[in-house]
Amino acid sequence: MEKYSELKLFFWFGTAIMVFLAVAVIFLALYYQSRLYKLKKKEAFLRMRAILNKEKEERARISSDLHDTVIGNLVSISIYFGMLKNQIKDPEVLGVINGIDDELKDTKQLIRQITYNLMPPLLSNNGFIASVEDFLRKSSVRYGFTYELNHLGFIEFSKQSSYDVLLILREFITNSCVHGGATDISITLTTAKKHNIITYKDNGAKYDFVAEMNRSTGYGLKNILSRVENLHGSLHQRESATHNEFVIFVKSAD
Repeated sequence: MEKYSELKLFFWFGTAIMVFLAVAVIFLALYYQSRLYKLKKKEAFLRMRAILNKEKEERARISSDLHDTVIGNLVSISIYFGMLKNQIKDPEVLGVINGIDDELKDTKQLIRQITYNLMPPLLSNNGFIASVEDFLRKSSVRYGFTYELNHLGFIEFSKQSSYDVLLILREFITNSCVHGGATDISITLTTAKKHNIITYKDNGAKYDFVAEMNRSTGYGLKNILSRVENLHGSLHQRESATHNEFVIFVKSAD
């Protein structure tokens, strides 16, 4: 009987050790997977950050090249055409030259618009608020919506952050008008507890941001989320019966 009890005790002791080892292996596997996931997420974040920073540099470079070289060359060509017009008397030839000159003027205006979209000069010269207001005004004329921009008590973003936030808002506005058919857009900028809070609303077709981002083959919504993550910020979609409403938290400049 005593021998049986010893065997039974040995059996339960061995079973306990095996269970403990099994739990330890499972724990280590889960810990390894969790750590691997965090490392991959950090690597993906750093890679995306590098891509976005490189994109900003390229935008600035292309914008500068277009402004300093292409527009300058077009201006020189227009001057030459002006000199030709003063010397040519043939109405038919003069009509062709005037037509070419008009095309040059349209091309210059188009390139100026492209350089503005690549790197808004207002952002460097007048700051974030002026840039947002300017884009809202121009977009409202183009798409036919009304807008409201509130920024009482708002602390300006750092120069680095303001560029990304401006592109986020531009992406939201374009998405609201092109895909949502919005006729009313509201943006409220506030600052609390060293964080800038951006509240964006539109009355366009309602959608779930995450579901739409995963379903879409485009990059608009993906770019919004990537830029928010690049700012170490967070994006939240609020439930609303009548509006799409999003809140973005980003650390303020101070």
